[in-house]
This record gives sequence, structure tokens and C-alpha cells, in this order.
Amino acid sequence: MPEGAETSMFNLLPGDGYIIDSDNDSLTITDGPADIPEIGFSIEPDMVAEGDRATILFELSAPAPAGGLEVNWMELDPDGAGDGQLVLEESTNIADVRGLVEDGQPVGVVVTVAEGATEAELVLEFDQDGVPEGAETSMFNLLPGDSYIIDSDNDSLTITDGPADIPEIGFSIEPEMVAEGDRATILLELSAPAPAGGLEVSWTEVSDDRAGDARFVVEDSTNIVDARGLVEDGVPVGAVVTIAEGATQAALVLAIDQDGVPEGAETSMFNLLPGDGYIIDSDNDSLTITDGSMPITSLSETQGLLNLNEDLNPNFDNLNFDRSMVFRPAEPMTI
Repeated sequence: MPEGAETSMFNLLPGDGYIIDSDNDSLTITDGPADIPEIGFSIEPDMVAEGDRATILFELSAPAPAGGLEVNWMELDPDGAGDGQLVLEESTNIADVRGLVEDGQPVGVVVTVAEGATEAELVLEFDQDGVPEGAETSMFNLLPGDSYIIDSDNDSLTITDGPADIPEIGFSIEPEMVAEGDRATILLELSAPAPAGGLEVSWTEVSDDRAGDARFVVEDSTNIVDARGLVEDGVPVGAVVTIAEGATQAALVLAIDQDGVPEGAETSMFNLLPGDGYIIDSDNDSLTITDGSMPITSLSETQGLLNLNEDLNPNFDNLNFDRSMVFRPAEPMTI
């Protein structure tokens, strides 16, 4: 039976005993005809002020089919970068635009790219309400559809309505691998000084694994005024950190509690959340920390045997293989 494209998307999940390669943590497979267009989108500019315009750019790898191509995207957060109006009459190769509604609630947009087009532009205009506000950020992701494949390198866009001097912020962690009892430092980098009164930055945990029980050590941190848990419906889901006024860098120290229980690798993944007063650096918007308090194995260079290194690791109770297992190479082996 002839069908349109059918797309499946998969993400690796954190687990005991391994760390996820953040550059290769997802895959997409599409069943569809060879000439089905691959589509991606972007926005120019990605920072606007009220009263400004921006253009969403669509790129197709093949012409839109007869009757046009319906493309869907969803808003990922409720912040809303101002009140953006779609200006269809000044757009290019856009046949129609309408809201995407689920359970009676608007959740995104459906755009029809004109038949035969390989490029399209949708103009947005941001209303001016005259009310001073902080940065308002909206994030959008393309949704799978029946007649196109998503370009995984251009499947999302972010637009921010805010003043020109608003800081862009990213974060990282050093070291990424810790043991219970160790410390790690979350490094926050701002492109402009934190405003008067400081800057509240939030992130959420996107895994259930949890790399040990970490505590904020504010007194040993740098340019951190306050750090507290982010709670939703009574459940802790992340953190809120206040960066000191005027700072362009901050360092938050974490202490990883030691419970004395031998465990496998425990990995926690965190994503920055949009917020008033800053823009997220999309190249540094997530971090991963792993508590690697796990068994260590080594290969014997002289014998070519798989041995357990008892000097380095005395905890064998949670190993998943027989200690007497030996790997004997058929040919001489160099390690």
C-alpha cells in the first residue's frame, strides 16, 4: 500500500554501567519514497525586540509535492517571545498557516509550503505592548510528518524577545566523572554582566539515574548568591541559581555524598531552562555528570589475559562475570 514517510525517533537512556555519548545519543529512521523531501528550519534574527520582525526559513531537499507540503512544529515551553503574529501576505512560498491544537489547547503551528518550492519564508511580527519586560524565549521543534523527513541538524529553533544587552548563558561541569566523596564544579559563562540584583538561572534534570546525592556548597562557590532546588508539584526536578550582579562567570561547587554502598555508574543529565533575563547558549545548554564508583578491570599486557586489578578495586560483589574468565588471544596481541 502506498504510504507517506513514517518516522521513528529513538534516544539513549541513562543506565547503570555506562555513560551516554552526548554527540551520538539519538537516531531517526524514516520509511518513505526516495524523493521525499528532507526539511529543516531556522530563524533570522533569533533575538528581537517588540515591534521587530523575524523570518522563519524552511529548506527542503526536494520540491514540495503536488498540493503543497504540510509541516508541523511544536512549542516546547510556555514562555512566549512576545505576541508574534504570522504575516502570511509578506511571506514567500507559504500557502497557508494555522494553529496546531491538541485537546483544545494551541501547542504549535501547521504551515503549508507551496507546491514545487524548495525554500520558503514565513514572516513573524512581534507586537509592541509598551510594557518593560525581561527576555522572553520560545523554543520550537519540528514534528514528524507523513510526507517529509526531518533534518536532524536543523530540527529546532529558538527566538528571544529582549533587550540587546541581555546575557547569553551556557554551562559545563568539571570534572564530568566523579566518585562518591568527590567534588565537582558547575561553570556558568555569561556574554554580558548579570543585571542589578543578580540573575536567576534554572536547569532541570532530564534523567532519573542521579549521580549520587549532590549538595550545593555555596560558601565555596564563586559569584553565586544563592542556590536552591527547583520543585514542581512537590517533586524536585532541578535547580535555581542566582549569579551575582555584574558577574560574567560563576562557579557552583557540588559535593557528592558518600553512602558507602558499592554501585555501578550513575549518570545525571541537566538542561538549562529558558528564563527572564538571559538567552541560552545552544552550544552549551546541557551537561552530564557521572558517579563512576564502579568496578575497574584491566588487560594484562604481558599475558594477554583479562584480569581483575585487585589493587585498584577490591569491590567485586557487583561484577556481572566470573572472576576466573580468561581471554586467550589466538595470535600475539599488542595492547
